[in-house]
Amino acid sequence: MPTGNWFCQLAKFRKLPVQIESLLTNRKGAKKTMTTSIVTLQAVIDRIDILTSAVLSNKQTLNLKEAAAFTGLAESYLYKLTSTQEIPHYKPRGKMLYFDRSELEEWLKQVRVNTHAELELTTHILES
Repeated sequence: MPTGNWFCQLAKFRKLPVQIESLLTNRKGAKKTMTTSIVTLQAVIDRIDILTSAVLSNKQTLNLKEAAAFTGLAESYLYKLTSTQEIPHYKPRGKMLYFDRSELEEWLKQVRVNTHAELELTTHILES
């Protein structure tokens, strides 16, 4: 799919919450359920926007929201990991958090689990 067409589809997708809400103004019972769905849909749209901006700009340094979208972790959990110094991060002015993309990738891959084939090969080597 060409890039321009993808952006047109994303623009239409962004308008969906407003369109759904306007359709539901006359339905009282379903409004609460649909409002929850709209909030969820808006969160998905926000995450797509963050991921799109990160991918398109190919940034090496990510802010907190971009790092959360990149890792799939909640922002609050990233804050916890930074406060306990369990994840590499930067605070150039003592407040804003930044993350290096390659360091995040290394951190995400830090505890690798071997496959059954690798375990069998290791066992076989040790037995010989």
